[in-house]
Amino acid sequence: MPPASDPKLDPKLGTKIGNVTLQHKLGAGAMGVVYKGWHEALARPVAVKFLTSVHGNARARFLREGRASAAVIHPNVVRILDAGEAGTRLYLVLEFVDGDSLGGLLDKRLTQDRTTPPTERPVGALDVDAVITYGTQIANGLAAIHGQGIVHRDLKPDNILISKEGIAKITDLGLAKQVDDPDSLRLTGSGMVVGTPLYVSPEAIREAKSVTAASDIYCLGATLYHALAGKPPFNGQTAYDVMKAHLEDRQQPLAELNPLLPRTLGPLIDRCLDKNPLKRPTAEALATALSTGVWTPAQATRPTLLIAGAAAGLAALTLTGVWFLLAPGSKPVVAAQAPLRLIVDHPKVEARFDDGPWQAVGNEPVQAPLGDHRLEVRAKQTGPTLQWRGPAHIVPGNDALLTVTLARIPVTELRHTLDGSGMAYVNGEAWGTSEKITLNAAGTYHLGRWDGVVWRSQQVTVDEAGRLTADTPITAAQPEGPAWWRSVDQKGKPTPEHHLVSWWEAERIRDRKRLPTPPGWLVQKATPERPVLGLVPPDLLPFLDGFAAQGGVLPAIETAQKLAAAHAATLWTAGKSGPELAGGTSRVNALLVLVPAAPATITKP
Repeated sequence: MPPASDPKLDPKLGTKIGNVTLQHKLGAGAMGVVYKGWHEALARPVAVKFLTSVHGNARARFLREGRASAAVIHPNVVRILDAGEAGTRLYLVLEFVDGDSLGGLLDKRLTQDRTTPPTERPVGALDVDAVITYGTQIANGLAAIHGQGIVHRDLKPDNILISKEGIAKITDLGLAKQVDDPDSLRLTGSGMVVGTPLYVSPEAIREAKSVTAASDIYCLGATLYHALAGKPPFNGQTAYDVMKAHLEDRQQPLAELNPLLPRTLGPLIDRCLDKNPLKRPTAEALATALSTGVWTPAQATRPTLLIAGAAAGLAALTLTGVWFLLAPGSKPVVAAQAPLRLIVDHPKVEARFDDGPWQAVGNEPVQAPLGDHRLEVRAKQTGPTLQWRGPAHIVPGNDALLTVTLARIPVTELRHTLDGSGMAYVNGEAWGTSEKITLNAAGTYHLGRWDGVVWRSQQVTVDEAGRLTADTPITAAQPEGPAWWRSVDQKGKPTPEHHLVSWWEAERIRDRKRLPTPPGWLVQKATPERPVLGLVPPDLLPFLDGFAAQGGVLPAIETAQKLAAAHAATLWTAGKSGPELAGGTSRVNALLVLVPAAPATITKP
């Protein structure tokens, strides 16, 4: 274990929070303080964030960050490993990124350039290729965040970490800072001005509660502008001056500031900074444009398809990977239909125009009627309804390509009671031990509750108006059905039927069998619905016997490899001589995933 810093400088250094020993103070802000620590059970460095602010709804924001981070598993988003409360202070245990923030890199570049001014690029600007690489990764991370129905709301250079290997990771999900804080324009130690007002979207200034994913695209555009120009798109003496500029002014074109840019990169960033959220690309479209190098000005040379997404930035229009708009004054040629190819990050999708019939979306284009119509795209799945809606103006031409990001339909939070006690499950995923199950999006949900003796399940439906209807609950002697067994991954892609074991389930078996407590076991009690970790042979075997009584067994190697890929994690599989690993080599981080036990074979005489 690496040595800790001198505890005389900070009494918290050397103390233990759960399985983590605090070593170094990494930084502090208006709402929290972050330490580097050493996780004993995982044998790895971690970051520990403590909530220090008691101002307003700081506690709710902190909890929201934990839930948001836990919902997103992506290589370009900092992952949450644990959460809890030490005394009266909330804390999060996060993935530790060995490197610097993008804001720190901008600070260092500015300091270097003041000593040795560059001859071509702007003072303080990063190398163009590096910015394109970081931008692509950040956009991919944002796509994963938006895919969970989450809006970051505070994306900026200091909330983007860059590892020593050059991997960009988004952090601080949902932890917005107060824009009226007198220190809100300063966030880095060297004096570089990179505060929240410098990157805030116009709609977030007008009405922060109504921002959509498009707001994050604006923030990312402002961040990339800063990295390429050496300064933010707007500046001023006060936060008010900066925000007024976001609302009223147009940024200086990047091409005038940085002669090293590819010809069309400037217009790409301009599109992200459009005052109208409907004209900004989605995160997926931005990532594709940056990674492929295909950029064109917003004006098209020929008439084609125009879709202004009513879902505020949740769709981006592309033709062979390039954005464009219908040329002003152009008129569609009279014809019946035109082919439209839809690219949607979901395996089962259907679309319709106006109130017409639903068309399955596959490899072949759908037939789009010419003229002005309302386009609706939705996923065919249980769980939260995923959809996109927007007006469409269709004109003839070659196959048009539309990349669509489906989003949940939020509703006023509903709290539904499913009788019984124990762990609740929603669509095959452990939810928590609260008496009421919270639903905040339209959709169809399979709910279950297991107390170790009786399984109760029920299907409920929430419509777009927030009305809930529920089927009659049923009971069984052991868990069963879609409330317990999952058959899709987080993106809705099909997987073998399986169940991800939570700590609560494993603890029930440990208590009933009076098994010894594995190292670091009780730290998981704070989040009993999270996947159980730390079970290794031979301690794992008695637990498997208990799960077998409930009809669940370890998957065979082929199934385990598919599930490991679906969960992007290491998990246990049934080997010839006992449990083995699939998808990785980390024993302490291996997930315990069960599949339904095969029914007994009856041999007829």
